[in-house]
Amino acid sequence: MKHLGFVKNLTIIYIFTLITPLVFCTTTGLPVGAKYIALGGQVSVSDDVYSVYYNPASAEFVTQQQIAAEYTGMMLGITDNIGRAFLGYILPTKKVGSFGFYWTNLSAANLYSENTFAFVYSKQKIILPRLSLGIRPKIYYLSYGKPESVYESNGLVKDGTDSALEKSSSKLSFGIDLGFVYQLAQNYALGLQIKDINQPNISLFDNPDVVVPTKIVLGITNINPKYGLNLDFGVKSSDILTSFGIQYKMFKDKLRLYSSVKLTIRNYSNKTVSLVEPSAGVEYVFDGFNVSYAFNFPLSGIDTFGNHTISVSYKFGPVVKLPEDTSVLYAKIDSLEKQLKQKDEEIEQLKKKIDELLKKPLPMEEKPKKSEVKPEKVAPKPTPTIPEEKKKLTPKQQYEDMFNRYLDRKETLPLVERIKTVETIIKQFKDKTDVSSAQKELNSLLKQQKAANDELQMSKNYYYKLKSAGTPASELKALLGRIKKKYEGYGLDLKWVDEELQKLK
Repeated sequence: MKHLGFVKNLTIIYIFTLITPLVFCTTTGLPVGAKYIALGGQVSVSDDVYSVYYNPASAEFVTQQQIAAEYTGMMLGITDNIGRAFLGYILPTKKVGSFGFYWTNLSAANLYSENTFAFVYSKQKIILPRLSLGIRPKIYYLSYGKPESVYESNGLVKDGTDSALEKSSSKLSFGIDLGFVYQLAQNYALGLQIKDINQPNISLFDNPDVVVPTKIVLGITNINPKYGLNLDFGVKSSDILTSFGIQYKMFKDKLRLYSSVKLTIRNYSNKTVSLVEPSAGVEYVFDGFNVSYAFNFPLSGIDTFGNHTISVSYKFGPVVKLPEDTSVLYAKIDSLEKQLKQKDEEIEQLKKKIDELLKKPLPMEEKPKKSEVKPEKVAPKPTPTIPEEKKKLTPKQQYEDMFNRYLDRKETLPLVERIKTVETIIKQFKDKTDVSSAQKELNSLLKQQKAANDELQMSKNYYYKLKSAGTPASELKALLGRIKKKYEGYGLDLKWVDEELQKLK
């Protein structure tokens, strides 16, 4: 006798929702990915294509394109064929974040079918350098099969469709998930995922109480070259979920072993039930493929052979991000950020210092007083009838005359010309008369030249520091022009300025 009616339909769904702790309600309760099923089924941080299903913020840690497909046989041993399929894809990029999507299908013979379509976007460094954010909009489509016969209230079987399904046998709904992952030191990551934050309604009859409750999972993960650990805590409606998983890598990470235990504390109106699920799995990695198997065995509920999942994923395309030990990576990031900040501050200080230096007038020597030649008192003589031969000046008078003429025009001479002129005067008269005033002037000029050279060397050092810090060529050219303009005429070595200007052309 045919009796695949709506009553049996509801019975199957009841088994899903109440007996199997993997499924909280008719949607989004089943974990995917044999690896992650073996790790407890509610991981908050992942590093492969399955991040599109779990924490969407984890998608940012995938280094190249990856696709995955799988099938899970549910509660093997019962007469109804219950299965779930998954297909996922992820596309990481260098600058704009990571994109992905997935599709899942859950079906129970021809009685019930559930399809979920989701799209994922994840980006790091939006708020904090170590923080990744992810968002996942989803579409739910639920449909119920129409049985050929149904039970009436008197227990008799009647041909035809149940009246509850005559008007509508399917439901379309929308959900949205959020994810956050914060990278800690020493390969640790802290993850938070909030699923179905909008609590989508999945009732065929628009009952406002029939919704997918929001699920919040918080966990910490440690991954290193030899082993990995994950500890996750979840809350969904009045249920509390805890899972602990461990993984061990062998043969240069070609073979991986997984194991976990999950505890669900489910609160009903009149009692509290604890559900324990051990899981185990194995994964083999070769040529871009990851083939994994997981076995999940609920210790409570109806007697079955558990849940068995086989997953296959494949990596392809260029590696757009280089994986690196997170502790080293983020230590480098912190160091580079500090260096960058210090460099920016140093550049600003250098610009300020060199600007002040080039605006600052060079120290000037004290202006010596003109030498006064005291003319000899000569008695007036009668006007000669024959012009008297002009008297020759003494060396002292010649020195003072030449030095005074230098002082009269020194302001029009560059420093290097002043030095040459005074040196010539000293050389000419040092053995003939007292040249101390000229020597004092020369010492002052040389002191001024040395001060200019010291400032030039400071400007040179500032320039090369600015250049090594990546200052634009236009700014460097302008700076070299100011240096050349200020120190030209001091008899200093400015060849490096011309060479730098030539390089910047």
